[in-house]
Amino acid sequence: MAVSGTEGVMASLQQILNDIVQLLARLGGLILAAVVAIEAALRQAMDTAGVPQGFQSIILIAVTVIVILAALRLLGGILRLAVIVVLLLLLLHVLMPGQIVHVP
Repeated sequence: MAVSGTEGVMASLQQILNDIVQLLARLGGLILAAVVAIEAALRQAMDTAGVPQGFQSIILIAVTVIVILAALRLLGGILRLAVIVVLLLLLLHVLMPGQIVHVP
């Protein structure tokens, strides 16, 4: 009988963990969508201003690095790691636009 009680507790903990991971994944997707929209707006503004494409990428990479360094200073623990992973994915998006496959 004790085994089934332990299994129930473990199943509940697993469900809570799954819910938290799903929430973080959705939150990360929302943040990434906002960052990509900002990136597109910045690229459009730089296009309008006549900034060459190669220089645009350099500017966006520099901004991304600055944001990563700011995240390292301001945030702590697991949240810091999650933000860094999202920002590194953004950096990959800047370096290789259109080459990253989006998984639903």
